[in-house]
Amino acid sequence: MTPQYEKRREYFRQRYAENREILLAQTKAYQAENPEVVKRAGKKYRARNADLIRRKRRATYAGNPSKDYAGHRRWVERNKEARSAYMRQWRIEHAERLKKYDVAYAAAHRTERAEIQNARRARQIGNGGSHTKEQWLLLKRAYQHRCGYCRADGVRLTKDHAQPLARGGTDDIGNIIPACLPCNRRKHVKTAGEFMALLASV
Repeated sequence: MTPQYEKRREYFRQRYAENREILLAQTKAYQAENPEVVKRAGKKYRARNADLIRRKRRATYAGNPSKDYAGHRRWVERNKEARSAYMRQWRIEHAERLKKYDVAYAAAHRTERAEIQNARRARQIGNGGSHTKEQWLLLKRAYQHRCGYCRADGVRLTKDHAQPLARGGTDDIGNIIPACLPCNRRKHVKTAGEFMALLASV
């Protein structure tokens, strides 16, 4: 930085410090009168500085592990439907990125995943029931190859147990629902009814 640039920065710092309240009031008034201009400017700034903003956010979270982000939780509560729609669209647009992440995660956690799968197979055997490959293909056809929860089309379908194995569900085809991977993961050990109620509430 040149001496002239530093001198100019120092001048504006000093001016801001001396007139902080006045300048803040002027900024708030301008933002209230010109919301669309401010919104467009914000979008341009975020587009130009996406990496910088991401790094700052990560640094903030890392430096404040115990901070109560009550404001963020309030925003989520007020915007559940919009946030859910945004996340669904984000997953569609970043399908390849998520797929690469899944592959990398699986490679880095082979032992943990093997233990989970072994426990799952033990529950399947203990709970009883079974189904054939043909039954699974017919079930997907009956659901028009869509997720049984979010109705997403053109996605890889996984087998989800309406009554989870962890809660006594069997492996019979009548207890299976085709589900996209995000829904299957999000449902976890909820019953199909519980998960559908959750989706309806957001």
